[in-house]
Order: sequence, then C-alpha cells, then structure tokens
Amino acid sequence: MKTTSKLAYKSIQEHLPPLHTKIIQALKEIGKGTFREIAKAANLRDEQVWKRLSELKKKGEVIDDLDTKICPVSGRVCGVWKINE
Repeated sequence: MKTTSKLAYKSIQEHLPPLHTKIIQALKEIGKGTFREIAKAANLRDEQVWKRLSELKKKGEVIDDLDTKICPVSGRVCGVWKINE
C-alpha cells in the first residue's frame, strides 16, 4: 500500500466510529440492503458506506447476504449486506 494511502487512512480514524454507527443503525432500520440503499437510509454518501462495509465485515458486525440486486445506477450486480446476528 502506498504511503499516502496509509496516511490518508490514518487521518480518518477518528471519524470511523460515527460512520460505523450510522451504517449499523441504517441496517437495523432497513434490514438489509446494497451500499446505495444503506447510504440513503443513513443519510451518507455512497462512497462513505462502501468503503466502510469491509471494515464492519472484518469486525464481524455485518455479513454479505446471499441476495444480490441490480444497481439502478450502474446496471451491474450489487451485493446485499445485513447485520451479523
């Protein structure tokens, strides 16, 4: 990983817990969804959510659901996420 990438990631560390909390809360409200659906429910930008989902997965807080959906923006298949219960 590039040094600039590591520095950028380090600079956002203090902002991650509130983002994680918003994402988890949104998933509690909607049950499961794509990163775009979660972003909408959490009132966050798409990129704020998709970049955090892998972190939440590593922490064991969310999992990939077996469902997929077609993204209305890109027309490609998107994974669906839900809280790990």
